[in-house]
Amino acid sequence: MESRILQLIAALRASGVRVSLAESAESFSAVDIMGIQDREQFKLSLRATLIKDIKDIPTFEKLFPLFFGTGQPPMMGGNPTDDMTPEEAQMLAEALKQFAEQMRQRMQRLMNGEPLTRSELEALGKLVGLNQADNLNYQNWMAQRMMRALAFPEVREALKELMEQLQQMGMSRERVEQMREMIQQNMQGMQEQINRFAGERLAENLSERPRGDNIDNLMNRPFQALSDADKKILGREVKKTCRRITHTHCLASKKNEERTIRFKINHSCKFKISWRADGN
Repeated sequence: MESRILQLIAALRASGVRVSLAESAESFSAVDIMGIQDREQFKLSLRATLIKDIKDIPTFEKLFPLFFGTGQPPMMGGNPTDDMTPEEAQMLAEALKQFAEQMRQRMQRLMNGEPLTRSELEALGKLVGLNQADNLNYQNWMAQRMMRALAFPEVREALKELMEQLQQMGMSRERVEQMREMIQQNMQGMQEQINRFAGERLAENLSERPRGDNIDNLMNRPFQALSDADKKILGREVKKTCRRITHTHCLASKKNEERTIRFKINHSCKFKISWRADGN
């Protein structure tokens, strides 16, 4: 659990949310107090300690379920063959013979409502380049690529053809419609599973993105952890800030000290008389 919280914090920072070391420590303290049994309280304790700007709440809401799940498994429609009569099961077996072995296996898996295993998801992700991506905007696109790698469009067409074949073989319209609905639910459940996995992997990759030496990142590190190069960067930033403050102060002082009188003579000639408070 601690590693997932650290990954969430890293992903928040990589997404532009400023999270200090103190806030990170507070999040662990809050979790220790509130516990993790109640998912909503766990989520709120992390959000309360890690998010200080209201504009960062959507980022947190998007990342949290990618590291800690939604609390609900993908919904599958079940296996339409469970209550088939022997005659209907025989029809289905005969109709499936017309398809190639690989396609038949994929169709049967969808009909059985079997979700993909973790190793299968990992292999699909590697196949489509998911391991090299860390932009959450690509979640749906990556999920679609994974589904294409599983030949989802072809499987969908094959299942449509299968339903038509079963009707021609004498299976009742009600039974065919029941099968179609359950298979459709199974497909949606598998699509949801793939989409979740794509989002989780992108979020994990995002949390592992190397942090650049920009000033925001350096300001959130303990001083003892800074290298000599980091200290030089901070030193330059401090000097620039001091120059800006000095410049602003000088401008304000000049404005307060200077007095200007404008005269307008004959509506055409303007005079500008200026003096300083010190008489010069």
